[in-house]
Amino acid sequence: PSADEVARLVIAQYDKLPKRGKPQPPRQWTILAGIVVAAPERPLKVVALGTGVKCMPGNLTSTEGDVVLDAHAEVMTRRAFVRYLMHQIESASAGRPTVLVPASGPGRWRLADGVSFHMYISQAPCTFFCIDAQIAAHDFLFAFVLFFVTLGGDACIF
Repeated sequence: PSADEVARLVIAQYDKLPKRGKPQPPRQWTILAGIVVAAPERPLKVVALGTGVKCMPGNLTSTEGDVVLDAHAEVMTRRAFVRYLMHQIESASAGRPTVLVPASGPGRWRLADGVSFHMYISQAPCTFFCIDAQIAAHDFLFAFVLFFVTLGGDACIF
């Protein structure tokens, strides 16, 4: 799919959500991110969607695991995408249709041939503009490249 198709789908999915909780322009705004799956013989589909622009300050963190520390759109979308993948594994394990096919070894899965994922973010991730921009950009890119490369083929193991 083209970048424009992916962007249109993600924005359209966001527009379908109820107004409650959405920012009220022009005094409020947010960043939108989404992931679309492309599979042969199937229409494009938004499988993860997230909005957000903030991180919790260090003094509000919790050792109990009950606080979302990073609520940036791309992070929230990644969380939703991991949930989608877990559901795909559950479906594949139960023999239901999914984007996964068995890989070598029991309990191992890979993407079916021709399946791909495409991410849209309405604005460049803020990680690129933080104080330690060079280090953060490298870490961010490495994490996302590793995340998506691992997802891309036979090496995909869940």
